[in-house]
Amino acid sequence: MTRHFKSCVFAGAALAGMAAFSAPASAVVMKAVHEGTVFASFDQFDLFGQGGGTSLNGLSYTLTFVYDAATPDAARTTTGDYDRVRGGAASSLGAVSPMLSATLAILGHSEAFDPYFFGYAENFNNSSGVGFSAYGYHRVLNNFNADTTGISDYVNAIAYDSSHAVPTNLDTPYGIAATLLNEVDPGYFQFVHYDFAAGQNTTYTFGRLNPTRLTVTRVEEVPLPAALPMLVAGLGALGLMARKRRKLKIPLPA
Repeated sequence: MTRHFKSCVFAGAALAGMAAFSAPASAVVMKAVHEGTVFASFDQFDLFGQGGGTSLNGLSYTLTFVYDAATPDAARTTTGDYDRVRGGAASSLGAVSPMLSATLAILGHSEAFDPYFFGYAENFNNSSGVGFSAYGYHRVLNNFNADTTGISDYVNAIAYDSSHAVPTNLDTPYGIAATLLNEVDPGYFQFVHYDFAAGQNTTYTFGRLNPTRLTVTRVEEVPLPAALPMLVAGLGALGLMARKRRKLKIPLPA
């Protein structure tokens, strides 16, 4: 093998490694951010720092869901009017939750919901354009085994849109000003943790959500972890090639 051919091989390995590492992941990860105010609430143990036994009424919230509608083994259904995905350990539909995370922030304090047991995301837009039949809906449930773990955390958020700006594809970014429908529950959250040894709750917080805005964006794609070895090999090949060039005083291949 000639020195020039070896150099070409090294360069090819380096380029392949870096190309593989920079290739976009197959997943399309989306972030849905619900904003609004809390009402009909109670925070017995001061989870959000407003004082024990007080309400959170009137406080602003930010509820952030991160999901991947293309999650393998999650159940996805797409029609002309809606696109929905659901799954998790508590579901008989899909074995894996499409929700990667869910976090509720009130006055700068954040609490996370475990998305493992059940996650749900849906965009709906009635093609007839009648009424308020357009919405973005996100849900995380973690009370599959509340009787044994003492944990019953849940969040359900739905933002209705009178302008029908909601796309039916879950992978499409959009933003809407939410329209509150009095006859429909716009959302609800609860954190209930029970200590079996003490025989009492240690966390007891709940509230309803009055949404004002929903913004859905695409999360920047990250490199696949499986491509890391190829990147290391590529960088190593470049280093070895540069070392040989210094020793043999030959130019790098163009």
